[in-house]
Amino acid sequence: MLARHLDSLWQKNIAVVAINLPIGNEGTASLEKALAGTLIKLTKVKVAQDLADLDKAIDTVRAANPQATLILSPTGPGVKIIKKMLDGGISTQIYCLSVMSSQNLFAALGDKSRGIAITQTVPPSGGQSSASAGSFSA
Repeated sequence: MLARHLDSLWQKNIAVVAINLPIGNEGTASLEKALAGTLIKLTKVKVAQDLADLDKAIDTVRAANPQATLILSPTGPGVKIIKKMLDGGISTQIYCLSVMSSQNLFAALGDKSRGIAITQTVPPSGGQSSASAGSFSA
């Protein structure tokens, strides 16, 4: 759904910063699949679990100059990634998945957290893979 949303906003250059965990690896693969058939250019940036390569990752995002950036990470490292991006002057719409704690984001970033979008993920309603999934299509 986020891929369709970004496409509907005419976002043509986005980045994904994905931690080397299932949320990052599988999330990136899902995003690539969802973007198939769109004109959106995706810059994929993988980050080690210990964030040892975070400076290099931030440089890659800065060079790509994306209109939007999706952070695929749990809260702890995700907050550090976002803080480094904002402190580095990267101007992009930031999206996170619901595993990102809005309370922790605000505690770490204060007013800089304003405008960061946190989206909930649900099973696709078309597949009816769960009883609750169908309610999202109503």
